[in-house]
Order: sequence, then C-alpha cells, then structure tokens
Amino acid sequence: YTLELYVDEVYTLTTITTGHKGGFPNPPPESQPFPKKYKDDFTVLIPPFSEAPNFADQSGVFEYYRNASDPGDHVFTLRQVITQRPITWASDPPQTISVIGDFQ
Repeated sequence: YTLELYVDEVYTLTTITTGHKGGFPNPPPESQPFPKKYKDDFTVLIPPFSEAPNFADQSGVFEYYRNASDPGDHVFTLRQVITQRPITWASDPPQTISVIGDFQ
C-alpha cells in the first residue's frame, strides 16, 4: 500500500470501520486570552489516560487520572506517568515540564 502525503495537510489513518472525517466550525471561534487567575479541579469527563485540558507536556508525560480509590479531594488528579528517563531523539531537560495557559 502506498500513501502520498502533502505539506500542510492533516491525515488520520484508521483500521476501524467506524472512522470518519472530522470537522470544525466555520469560521472557527475567536481566540481568547488564557485567564490570569486559573483554578481547576479536573472534574471533566475526558477519556482515561488523556492529557489534561489546558496542559501541554514538553518533557515528561502527565495524564488526567480519575482515582476511584480516593473518596476525598484527590479523585481527579494530574499524575506523572513516566518515572524513568526515556531514550530521546534530541537534548531533553533533566526535569519534567508541563506548560499551562496562554503563550502570550
């Protein structure tokens, strides 16, 4: 099988029969600045083992985790997944980094 890919294009390949082309609103919503004061309790319904909303892992891997064994304040948490330094393709910082918020 051969697949020709083009620059500035997004592709999704799947082997499942229920896969379909995605979409977006036209026009897309206006960009908004990230709030200066931010609080999150991670009580959102997102798939398990997902990156938490508004976080962008740069070095290390974190995941949104629902801890069903904790009935208290720590049911929804952000936890570090990898505890050993992986083999990297480029220079990587010695500590884990996850960025939150607005790039401006």
